[in-house]
Amino acid sequence: MLKEALKNFSEKDELREFGNYFEHVYCKRTEAWAYCYRKWLGINTNMHIESKHRTIKYVYLQGKKVKRLGRALFYLMKFVRDRVFDRLICLEKGKISSKIAQLRKKHKVRQELTSLCIQKNEKEWSVASTKGNEIYIAKNVACSEGCTLMCKECKQCLHNFTCTCIDNAVQWNMCKHIHYICSRNLNEINSAVPGDEGLSVHSPIVDEEMVVCEDRKFLEKAMLIDNLKATTTRKKTSKEEFQKKCMELTNKINKTPPEQYDNVLSLLQNTLNSPHFPPQANEETVPKNLYQESPNKKMTQRYVLTKKKTAQKASTLFRKPTQEECQNISSSLVLTAKTKQV
Repeated sequence: MLKEALKNFSEKDELREFGNYFEHVYCKRTEAWAYCYRKWLGINTNMHIESKHRTIKYVYLQGKKVKRLGRALFYLMKFVRDRVFDRLICLEKGKISSKIAQLRKKHKVRQELTSLCIQKNEKEWSVASTKGNEIYIAKNVACSEGCTLMCKECKQCLHNFTCTCIDNAVQWNMCKHIHYICSRNLNEINSAVPGDEGLSVHSPIVDEEMVVCEDRKFLEKAMLIDNLKATTTRKKTSKEEFQKKCMELTNKINKTPPEQYDNVLSLLQNTLNSPHFPPQANEETVPKNLYQESPNKKMTQRYVLTKKKTAQKASTLFRKPTQEECQNISSSLVLTAKTKQV
């Protein structure tokens, strides 16, 4: 396919320049952009990263260039705090994610599936497509414990199986073929162990069964709240404690051997020169025009979309007068001339 595309680019004059660029830049690293090398990843674009970068740049930093590291870290921590609050709101409201909604939808489609399924071994199955002649291969893989993207009826999570269909390999959803294999396995277990109703797949789907477990939600909320409390509670040092610590440091400095005097003095000087200490009254301040560019310079947004219609000024048009207008003008001039003579 890649060779055919390059051939088409070289045959057409308007695409030959782009073909040369494509061959030298992209053909040498197909594993970085081709779908065949990015299966079962779930993320096909960088739009989420660009959206987060745009939010930090224009919402929190207000479109300004921030050169101070402490100020940049402050706004990053503020951004993380707001995302934690958003996550707490989602957990409290019980919002269903898109993956859970797709998982529920594919489980309902599985009930109408009547494809041919052949088990090759204990961890591999081949399922025939319902719309064509394709054969999809599904494999059983290991998943870490505590996964929340789980189908309660199939007793399996999203990461327990992989399938070669587009829905699972590219979109990274639990496809209908995986649901079909899981239901078949549960039916075989139920037929082998009679009287066991815990593994039934014929019970109706309840909304709460597809949402994250309540215990996990409670633990996650508790952990997020503890993190927020840890960031908001700061211990303030009193004047007595500060003086006590200074005396302890002074005693340690007095016990320093003479060969370490230079190291201790350089360390203290660097500490005093750090930006955490405010400037003294007699200390010269840094001139404002030290840098050619202001550190708080307002950055211009690259793409500005607006729907406002600008008012257009009415242009004055000059045209040749008609015959009637010429007669009116000549008659008015004759009348004005007569009145002046009288």
